[in-house]
Amino acid sequence: MIDLRQLRQFVAVAEELHFRRAAERLHMAQPPLSTAIRRLEEEVGAPLLARSSRQVALTAAGAVLLEEARRVLATLETGIARTRLAASGRVGTLDLTFLSNCAVLPAVLRAYRSACPEVDLRLFEASTADQIDRLVDGTADVGLLRPPGTAAPELAFERVLRQEMRLALPADHPLAGAGTVALEDMAEADWVATPRDKGVGFHDGVLDICRRAGFTPRIVQRARQMHTVKALVASGIGVAFVPENGLEQVPPGVLLKPVTVAGSEDGLAVDLLMAWNPRRESPARDRFLAVVRQVAKSAGE
Repeated sequence: MIDLRQLRQFVAVAEELHFRRAAERLHMAQPPLSTAIRRLEEEVGAPLLARSSRQVALTAAGAVLLEEARRVLATLETGIARTRLAASGRVGTLDLTFLSNCAVLPAVLRAYRSACPEVDLRLFEASTADQIDRLVDGTADVGLLRPPGTAAPELAFERVLRQEMRLALPADHPLAGAGTVALEDMAEADWVATPRDKGVGFHDGVLDICRRAGFTPRIVQRARQMHTVKALVASGIGVAFVPENGLEQVPPGVLLKPVTVAGSEDGLAVDLLMAWNPRRESPARDRFLAVVRQVAKSAGE
């Protein structure tokens, strides 16, 4: 059986057409190299080199083997290089799920694309609940989501950033001119909310804030995506709580107002998390997590 060492030795001799120079190139003695080439010829069953006292030349069979050996060795080197890249997370596939109003997504994608241009990045917009399902069943590698509000012991969670909650009002609302809105003044308002089954943590967090203000919101319409929530607010359907996203343009007809409860803004915020299954090995995912941490750190500086 011909091995890679024999191929490398043959290529050196075939390119140098001189056994001493080939041996020096390979950092070995000349006699073992000559023996290795003879064994290779025996394995092939044909002479590969025409030897004389004056020169060494390739036979027709040797010329063919030189071409094939170069191709095999180049393929091997490429494979080893890509294997090393895969081990470092720079090639492979990454399935990413994210919320529709994920504040850091544009910056994260730019940074990750710059760091890992050869990774096949596949994006899926999904609610928190749908992301949890994907992460648990393995159809997603990492998610950018809100606190799920339900147990997911298989997953690891890490806070990316904390976003202030804002009250979305129609542009013609009586409190449109207010700098800050006391939530107690919204007790009789109609509200737009996200479905609880698509994000228990965010939904229940909104209800908890309203209860701290002394009322339970009268929810008249629900929408899965935050941009749809804002569109309903612009249509005058009701008011809504939304996380502040300084990178996202506020749609026409909507005003975002800071809110107080009992005169305080404390506790009126929601976390954006990244989540993954630590039991599944994925160098590409681990590099993505590192990029998210760096982007979040830069945003907080």
